[in-house]
Amino acid sequence: MRLLKKINRGFVAFLLVLLGIAVYLSLTAAQQKARQGQLKQTAQAYIDELSQLELPSAAVVQAYTDSQQQTNQDPAEAFLNSQAVQASLTEARSALAPYYGSDTQYLEVNLQTLALRWQDYARRSILQPLSAAAQTDSVAKVQFEDGKAVVTQNLQLRLDYELLGGQAISNAEVDFIKDDQGQWQVYYGSLGLMDLIK
Repeated sequence: MRLLKKINRGFVAFLLVLLGIAVYLSLTAAQQKARQGQLKQTAQAYIDELSQLELPSAAVVQAYTDSQQQTNQDPAEAFLNSQAVQASLTEARSALAPYYGSDTQYLEVNLQTLALRWQDYARRSILQPLSAAAQTDSVAKVQFEDGKAVVTQNLQLRLDYELLGGQAISNAEVDFIKDDQGQWQVYYGSLGLMDLIK
């Protein structure tokens, strides 16, 4: 009889632990689902901003052309330091800064990458405008891993460029990381356009 009581207590303790784990997992899943919706909205807003900034303006393309004719300075350095590029970077910084939170190191790295992409686009004579719209059957996917979240979505890109035939489908990606206060902030974003052009 004593053995039966011990077995019953053990079984009850096991059931309580199992119930606690189930409650914890369901609460965690509910929180993650709520976070997914917020991250998808933020990623879409970021993609909308980035699509306005991705391609160089005519002034930036002209700065590239001018930098190639410089003989006393490295053309790449002349391009990056040109007034048109610096003005466009200032505009991009103010448009994208809200997505990066208080830590500006990720913003600055992405702005430098954007300037290098402008250089590549200018070399190929690709100018604005670019429109990026999510495909109607596209679903944004969110993956969580090691304190990071990656949102990917298929985009329908429309631009006037002969190698793409006017429009193409690309995978946009926006990567998030938690800051010191536990808030999600962007640390990388791409429309995936360069992958299509190369």
